[in-house]
Amino acid sequence: MLLSNTSKQKEMILAKPNYSFEKRQKELAKKKKKEEKKQQKQEKLKHPSEDKDTLDLPEDQS
Repeated sequence: MLLSNTSKQKEMILAKPNYSFEKRQKELAKKKKKEEKKQQKQEKLKHPSEDKDTLDLPEDQS
């Protein structure tokens, strides 16, 4: 009877969540998002927005 109880207990044990894997995935996602924002900022600096050009037009017409 003791043997049957232990086999039932083993069946009921669930796998433990791998928190370190989840943490690493979150860190990678944050790093990727941060890198994308950095690239977007660099692109804005390289290519001035067209809005600034349209603001200069009325001054030229005066």
